Amino acid sequence: MSAISVTTANAVDQLYPGLPGTRARNRKTLVAFTAGQIGYTDPTKGSMGLTATNTSGAHNFSGMAMRTCAAGDTIAFVSEGEVGGFNLSGLNYGDLVYAQDTAGAIGTAAGTTSVVIGCVEPLTDGVFGNTPSKVLRLFKLGSVIY
Repeated sequence: MSAISVTTANAVDQLYPGLPGTRARNRKTLVAFTAGQIGYTDPTKGSMGLTATNTSGAHNFSGMAMRTCAAGDTIAFVSEGEVGGFNLSGLNYGDLVYAQDTAGAIGTAAGTTSVVIGCVEPLTDGVFGNTPSKVLRLFKLGSVIY
């Protein structure tokens, strides 16, 4: 299992916001988040906590923080669509990405509870003949993978 790291401090990028198949929502946070960490929706408060696959009630995926924030802040969380700003160089196109036991972390293998949050997708940058870039496509359970 290998953790996936953010390459840009304090922010990740939502690619193609507003296109069909993308979903982002502003949500209040229960705890501090670092850009790129994933969270779950607290069922009694409706705010976001850090996903941890070894913690009962916190092992779901509701979205990824787009920027670093303090507890109680309201920020954008993306639950579906492509995001950039991660080091995906050691992964292949189509590889799955999972939530981890470490709160808010993502990686290449399942944690205690298997929670798939997305996969590696190719992104052509428009220059003919170049190898496509790798981006993370987020999806929630029950979403179509394409």
